[in-house]
Amino acid sequence: MPRVSPMYAEGRACPYCGRPLLWIGHWRRDRNSPDGQSFRREPFTTYEKERVARDDREVQRVVSRSGYEAKTAKRYEHVCTMQCPRCSLMFSNSQASHVPPPSPEDAPAGYYIQEG
Repeated sequence: MPRVSPMYAEGRACPYCGRPLLWIGHWRRDRNSPDGQSFRREPFTTYEKERVARDDREVQRVVSRSGYEAKTAKRYEHVCTMQCPRCSLMFSNSQASHVPPPSPEDAPAGYYIQEG
């Protein structure tokens, strides 16, 4: 049975086009990995005035500074961990659609890694 590539988020799809989502990250050298490299996830964080998704958390951010004081405001921290390869939109964990994994015939190139 082939296993899912570490670049793809297993069981997650774009809510707009339905393509399997990629984790946001990059490959790095790893001596302990059998392939000599491993995939490291790096989330993308933004701070918005309004709540974007259900899993956003409320934080206090400094919006302006003067010589005497700093003004703070309520912001929502939105952490994107996945990206659609077709739409180029970024999604958090709660925004992505939960779907069963595609069959090997319907999966995009590089979705499954052949064992052996």
